[in-house]
Amino acid sequence: MKMKKFVFIFLVGITLSFPSCKQSDSLYVDYIVPNGITYPGIALDVESHPGRYRIEIAWLNGSDPNVVKARIYWNNYTEWQDLDIPPGADTIRHIIGPLDENTYSFMIRTIDTKGNLSVPVEVIGVVYGDLYFSSLFNRAIKTDVFDVFDKILVLNWYNADPSEIGVNLSYTDTNGNQKTMLVDPSETTTVINDIDIDQPLVYNTMYLPDSMAIDIFSTANVEKRTFTLAFSGRDFIPKTNWTELVLPNDAIALSGYPVSNIWNENYSNYNGFFSGYNFGFPQWITWDMGVNAILGSLKIWHILDASPRLYGGESPRRFEIWGAVELNETGEWDDSWIPLGQFLTVPPSGSTTPTPDDIAFGRQGIECIFSVTDFAPNPFVPVRYIRFKTLETFNSVLSSPDPDYGDRVAFGNISFYGLVVED
Repeated sequence: MKMKKFVFIFLVGITLSFPSCKQSDSLYVDYIVPNGITYPGIALDVESHPGRYRIEIAWLNGSDPNVVKARIYWNNYTEWQDLDIPPGADTIRHIIGPLDENTYSFMIRTIDTKGNLSVPVEVIGVVYGDLYFSSLFNRAIKTDVFDVFDKILVLNWYNADPSEIGVNLSYTDTNGNQKTMLVDPSETTTVINDIDIDQPLVYNTMYLPDSMAIDIFSTANVEKRTFTLAFSGRDFIPKTNWTELVLPNDAIALSGYPVSNIWNENYSNYNGFFSGYNFGFPQWITWDMGVNAILGSLKIWHILDASPRLYGGESPRRFEIWGAVELNETGEWDDSWIPLGQFLTVPPSGSTTPTPDDIAFGRQGIECIFSVTDFAPNPFVPVRYIRFKTLETFNSVLSSPDPDYGDRVAFGNISFYGLVVED
């Protein structure tokens, strides 16, 4: 009886299992081909190379000699393109476009001579367009200085964006020829030694959104027409023809300390010019250089003595240099006087009490560079007559000025460096 019950249960189990197996087979019936199925060799090491409204799909060709075509799908298999695979090709490249700016999933299936399709291989790719382009800016110029003496333009750049690949520069040289140059992203200073600054400098910046991108994005051209002028002339302007001029309203020298002392090349203690008292501030003196010259820099020496006149006392702390080609003997401040520079002679340390290093520095002469500023928009013009205008001394800015110094101005020597343009 037990044996019959076991046989019945076994037969029932076999019978019930048949529908289950048939249902499972139906899941795969579409993939079963009599005598087996052939899958061509797949695309290997697939890459996407982004571009502007297009993209390149590239892969290594496998070793399957029967692969003759490939099909690339995107947008969930709703769009595709077929391409031929040349015999013996190592790398396959195919550009798809135009495409909207977006991120895409591409499926690549190879096809053999019998029309069999390989297993799909996916690669993600990005297509760039106007949205990306709108985020790009020209690399910024930090400073631009044209040396009117050496005729050299020096551009200092801010750091490049990581995706920048260079800046295209175009300019007209001094012979009227158009020239171009490429500024590398690592370059922070560009020197152009033959530019005609009366003509515009044109530049734009190039970007690659990805190191594997197939298209370069270039910003719109920028025209630069104005430059900061500087003058590197270092020729010593001779003092042999310098002559003191005492014009109305000029400060008068203290007896024994005339204006001519400032060009006598005597750098010993107590030598120099001292103005008298009660001239107030500002006060000025005038002299004739005897030649026309473009000034690039000056050196001024404070009076050296036991008193604190080096960075102290009556020494000019803040002063201006003015120049003229023709002299107005009335002494008026008319349009013939050209502002050349405004300078501050404070110790390098910034200390109110000069350090030993400050003293050593000052004894060599305090250098002041002429440059284009709001005060002096056009300083690099030939001048013959000089006005030294003291705005304040070290004593005058103290909370409790020393009455012994009063409003007197004193300094030892001054030298100019630049270019004599007329004897």
